[in-house]
Amino acid sequence: RIAFAPMVFQATKSLRDSGLLKLVMDHEDSPLTLEEMSERLKLSLYAVRVLVEAGLGIGLILLGKKGYALSKTGYFIQEDEMTRVNMDFSQDVCYLGLSQLDASLKSGRPKGLSFLGNWETIYQGLSKLPTKTQDSWLAFDHFYSNQAFPQALPLVFKKDQTPRYLLDIGGNTGKWATLCLNHHPEVQV
Repeated sequence: RIAFAPMVFQATKSLRDSGLLKLVMDHEDSPLTLEEMSERLKLSLYAVRVLVEAGLGIGLILLGKKGYALSKTGYFIQEDEMTRVNMDFSQDVCYLGLSQLDASLKSGRPKGLSFLGNWETIYQGLSKLPTKTQDSWLAFDHFYSNQAFPQALPLVFKKDQTPRYLLDIGGNTGKWATLCLNHHPEVQV
């Protein structure tokens, strides 16, 4: 499985991004033929066959008596926000750079970063990333950060130990600082 994982990942992204998983999900009660999928997706019959066969092999698509349906994994690939955010981040931010993992480990430097730009760290180049890459980075960052913020607020703003000053090193998107100010307007950030 590990040897073929990159191909499984790419095929899964294509199944999701082409709309094929959604099409299968939306027509589970009255499954479409390959020809109908081809017509609706504006993809060649060959492309639809390749994607469906990949989906069957990966276990994202099932073939039953009525026709094609999504497996539970296929459903989560299509519908789960965390899965979408993680896949897009892996593809758009990490995938090419991972080819330089050995060189990075040996040198102690992020050698794969060169696929994104000529910076010492990713943070220096965040504002210069291509739109799709930047969107994937921010969606990943916000998905995890935004869930942590409400849990962190009560820890930072204890009733008997409310801070007067907060130093937000890095600042990221400013969401944490804004949330702190909205929660306790007297704090200086």
